[in-house]
Amino acid sequence: MLDQDWVEKLELKAKLIIVPELLFGRHLRRDASPFQDMAILIRVRNDLIHYKMQPKEPSYVEVLVSRHIALHSSSASSDYLWVHKLSSSEGIRWANNTAFQMAHALVELIPNEHMNSMFAPLAQNFVEIPESIPIQRLEEAGIDSGSDSS
Repeated sequence: MLDQDWVEKLELKAKLIIVPELLFGRHLRRDASPFQDMAILIRVRNDLIHYKMQPKEPSYVEVLVSRHIALHSSSASSDYLWVHKLSSSEGIRWANNTAFQMAHALVELIPNEHMNSMFAPLAQNFVEIPESIPIQRLEEAGIDSGSDSS
């Protein structure tokens, strides 16, 4: 029998792979979304919770900047700390949507005969934020959503 305490102590990333395999004999693809984004989100969360005020930014920040999720500066002299680069409406939208996609991907692993279990309805608690929402909020505030002031 599997020790429940051992499973509880596993890192979240490992649980996302192991638990569906144990329960349903199915697993997420580790080399694709949403698992890849969730792995980054878990690192972001851990780095923010255990923030050490290091000026060196984690490697994932560059990835998030290239995807227009994190903020960027066009000038090294006016650059800012990586924690501030992650503090954007798009960063929040990405984090929310990553959790949404992960919840729904996990539900898709549940075989049809278990679909009415207590787990499947939980994914309905996650709502995707479309790109139009932050654009609408910016326009309501009188900010040109197409401008790039970086």
